[in-house]
Amino acid sequence: MKKTLTQEQIETLHSFVRSHYVEHLDVQIELVDHLAQGIEAQWNGYPERSFEQCLEIEFKKFGVFGFMEVVEKKTTAMNKKYRRLLWRYTNEWFSIPNIILVMGAIFLLYIVLGSEILNAIKFEILVGLFMVLASVALIRTFHLKKQLNHKPEKWLLEELIFNLGAYLQVILLPIHLLNFNNSLGLLDTNWGLLLWSALVVVSVLLYILSAYIIPAKAEELLAEVYPEYKLVY
Repeated sequence: MKKTLTQEQIETLHSFVRSHYVEHLDVQIELVDHLAQGIEAQWNGYPERSFEQCLEIEFKKFGVFGFMEVVEKKTTAMNKKYRRLLWRYTNEWFSIPNIILVMGAIFLLYIVLGSEILNAIKFEILVGLFMVLASVALIRTFHLKKQLNHKPEKWLLEELIFNLGAYLQVILLPIHLLNFNNSLGLLDTNWGLLLWSALVVVSVLLYILSAYIIPAKAEELLAEVYPEYKLVY
């Protein structure tokens, strides 16, 4: 008779995977499925082996670093999926009225920064705008993480969504670029000022998408990506 895993042994596999620092349920499920298939394949050839012996053999196949490589690959793949989601919602948002709104905002900021009153301090204003965006994003991330911590299970994509993807890291990059641009005098050119006006407006748009629109659709997106999500919730 073909040996198969019992429900208790499957629960043991989940506990085993969690104990090796795999905290996201979707990655746990994938690893448990992989281990279960390996154990049952061993029993086909060596039915006398115990569950514990088979588990030890399967775990050794992952090498010195255990499940870390799998987690890293899964994280990389999910980051790509998140970027595709961000691109999808950005494309959906850019209807004709919104394009006109964005172009108007860019032109307005360009006029304001290039005015006689503010032209002398445009560098400081731009740095301040990006610092404000970074601060607001940090506060929003804190509030979203509090929501996430109240959930019984963690999903990798959900954590990326509630961390605003890599927005906090990306939003600090323009500040360094501004210093470089300012030293070259590019902010004193019309094209340079227009470019930075556009970058500010696009950064605000990306913040709205990543901090509000995508998190509001988190349940729908998770059910779309993870078939098992509906079974858990």
